[in-house]
Order: sequence, then structure tokens, then C-alpha cells
Amino acid sequence: GFLGAEALRVQRGRDEVRVYVRLPDAERDSLVDLSAYRVRTPTGEFVPLHELADLSYGHASPTLVREDGRRVTTVFADVDKAIVTGQQVNARLLDEVLPRLREQIPGLTWTLGGEQREQQQTLPSLARNFLLAVFGMYAMLALAFRNYVQPFIVIASIPFGLVGATIGHLLLGLSFGLTSLFGIVGLSGIIVNGSLVLVDFVNEERARGTPVREAIIAAAKARFRPILLTTVTTFLGIFPLIIERSIQAQFLIPLGVSIAVGVLLGTVLLMMLTPALAMLEEDLAQRWRARRSAG
Repeated sequence: GFLGAEALRVQRGRDEVRVYVRLPDAERDSLVDLSAYRVRTPTGEFVPLHELADLSYGHASPTLVREDGRRVTTVFADVDKAIVTGQQVNARLLDEVLPRLREQIPGLTWTLGGEQREQQQTLPSLARNFLLAVFGMYAMLALAFRNYVQPFIVIASIPFGLVGATIGHLLLGLSFGLTSLFGIVGLSGIIVNGSLVLVDFVNEERARGTPVREAIIAAAKARFRPILLTTVTTFLGIFPLIIERSIQAQFLIPLGVSIAVGVLLGTVLLMMLTPALAMLEEDLAQRWRARRSAG
């Protein structure tokens, strides 16, 4: 009656004309006409629509979008990162809001876009490029040390930085986001410097004829101060960004925390574990040589 129903199609030359049947304009140009519209009942009588249904008024979308026959509604929102992060909003939506909506609307499905979709698209390429960067670091260290095992000792400091970045996010109440991962990737190139200095000093001492155990102890003592100073200056250089409270800086704070706190706490860990890994590498090498000589 209001939108019309296609009655027939008339061919006029090469054009096809569709003919619709509907009420005259004067009977379908107001909401009153809709309320008074007479509907045929199963008994054959005509009853006004307002006697058969409760009519309510609201706002409708200007356009209807459908995908595979299902109606699609897109909801946009901006996140005030001074109060909450996108990850926290998405977690609450998935855990609380959307399940309640599904109870009210059976068959409801949803997909996340925005920052969440950007992360899903970026993470695979970021992981692939990160692995390529780690392989490049290993190749350069292997050429410099002329050793295939010692580069693993240097690269093993990267997880120490990840531990530090995680602790930093927990202490400051931040959630891991895309910028946090960017910071961790940058951190991996910084945190290896301390371990690289230690291993290089051990090799220099061993070239002078110093026993391995004494060389490792000497490296830890001699390089502790420069490694500590480098770490502290790096942390202090990024610290102003971490304590910045302007809206423009909120997006970069997770990146700063990943680098600053990661390099600070990660260096403390590597100063204890890198000498231990170097000694373990020497013990395994001695056992290997002993087996070959015994064989």
C-alpha cells in the first residue's frame, strides 16, 4: 500500500517498464495514513492498523545495507585514550555488551573494525619483519664473532627486554596495543647492545689467554658501569614522554614504556643471565670436545 508491489513489466522498445500498484499520494503521505491503513483479517474484514499493532516512532537509518541477505549496521566510536584504551573498550564489548545483545537479538553476529582490525592486519607483517631483523642481527654477529653459538647469547637478551616491557605496562596500568608492539620491536635493537658489549669483552680477554671463567667475571666488572650509564641515559631520555599527560602524547606512551622500562629492567636481567649463558656455552663446548676426543 505504501511502498508498492510490482504488478507487471511492460516492454517498450528496448526498455522494460515496471508497473507498481500502491495507494494514491493523498492516502500515504503522513503517519496518520499509516495508522489508519486498513488491513484484511483472516475473516475477510478490514481493520485499522492501530487496532492490530502498537505503533512507536523512532529514528531510522537513511540507507539499509545488506550483506548475503543480512542487514548490516555499522557503529562508530572514538576512544578518549586519556581515560581508556581501545583494547579495554573491545574487551568490555566482547565480554559484556555483545553477549547481552545476542540474547535480545537471536542470530546477531558482529565483526570488529578500526584499531582491532588494523592490529589483525599489521601483526602478521610485523612478526615477519621482526624475524627477518633478528636473522639479520644473527648473521652480522656470526660474521663478527666468527662463531655460530655466541650470537644466540646476544639475541637471548631480547626476551629480557620483553619481560621489562610487560612489567612496565603492568605497573602503569597500560594494556598492550599496536604502539606497544612497535616499541618492543625497537627495544630489541637496543637491548642487545649490553649483551654484545659483554660477549665482545669476553672474546678479547680470551684472545689474551685469560681463562674463560676469569674472562667472564672481568667482562661483568669492566662493562657494568658503561652498560648501566647507557641504560639509564636511554631511560631518562624517554621518561618525559611517559609522564606527559597531554592528549597528543597518550598515543605514544605505550611505545615509550616498552622502550624505556624494557631497556631498564631488561639490562638488569641480562647483566645476570648473559655471563651465565656464556659460561654455559663454554661448558657445552668442553663436553663436546671431550666426547670427540673420547670417540
